[in-house]
Amino acid sequence: MKNFDFIIVGGGTSGTITSEKLIRNGYKVLIIEEGKKNNNPLLSMPAGWIPMLDGSPYLKFYKSIPQPQLNNRQHDIAQAKVLGGGSSVNGMVYMRGKPSDYNRWAEATGDERWGWNSLINNYKALENNQRLAGETHGTDGPIKVSDPGYVAEGSNLYIKTMQKLGLPYNRDFNDGNQYGVGLMQYTIGDGKRCDTVSALINPLLNDKNLEIMLNTVVIKLIIENKKAIGVEILHKGKLEKVYANNEVILTAGSLISPKLLMLSGIGNEEELKKFDIKIIEKLNGVGKNLQDHHEVPFISKAKAGFGYHKENKGWRMIKNGIQYLLFNSGPVRSVGVECCSFLNPENILDHRDPKIKLYYV
Repeated sequence: MKNFDFIIVGGGTSGTITSEKLIRNGYKVLIIEEGKKNNNPLLSMPAGWIPMLDGSPYLKFYKSIPQPQLNNRQHDIAQAKVLGGGSSVNGMVYMRGKPSDYNRWAEATGDERWGWNSLINNYKALENNQRLAGETHGTDGPIKVSDPGYVAEGSNLYIKTMQKLGLPYNRDFNDGNQYGVGLMQYTIGDGKRCDTVSALINPLLNDKNLEIMLNTVVIKLIIENKKAIGVEILHKGKLEKVYANNEVILTAGSLISPKLLMLSGIGNEEELKKFDIKIIEKLNGVGKNLQDHHEVPFISKAKAGFGYHKENKGWRMIKNGIQYLLFNSGPVRSVGVECCSFLNPENILDHRDPKIKLYYV
């Protein structure tokens, strides 16, 4: 039987960041991750995440229940299944929220630490920005942030078109003012994805206080006197138990964290009774009210040669791959979308509170 100071359930972005901080403070930490290592070279290439969307061992797909407000359509929801989580498989866009969003968090919690003026210091501490510095950007942190390594001509045309419509050019969407159009920044450094594993965990791999269990499923929490003291896991086909001296921290994402709580007897009484789960704590909100950001695609036919159509097929794919491997340049340096605009579609000149983010892909 193994004991740790902290058990982190879920080795994604939140789990690895939490683990790194605890280990730096001298605690013994176990990270439990259902997926595998993120050592596939394709994952480190900026453009490599795109083919991964069409079936990948690093993603797990879930289907929502029918949604009444969408004529009972169901959504496919992807969640990372790999060490590093979303930071290992996402599109790498580095985009903070609006100050007003964070300030609403502060108002809701009564804690000013959730406000923009507080959180900006945390962003700066994590950031190693290629181009930006000063009041809102850091240059000494572990997370590398850079401009796009390749820009398609269609992106330049989009930016110029939006400016002609009256939208100002914005050189920095992360300084608290998002209104405008421009190029985005990415969690990329020297042409490679900067995920939380390469930035935070790899420097600690030889630290005796870190242990990582991959390809391991957490079955439920072990709870005594209403305190989580450990977890039951399925590892290499065997059921095991591991214990924490201090805390079990759930960082398994918005789908699996509530699932584990419910499997452990914490949640809505009616839901738990359906599956004969012993109720430890009645919490009606567990597993409810999931919200995701809305995305509405508009597809139109455009003149050829301005984007990435068929750049990942045949001889073009071979040419682009060789260019990236030999010269660290070319379309593989792009994540497929380089620019965006923040605007109010009802009045493009209204700069007070942009309502939507409009990508050009």
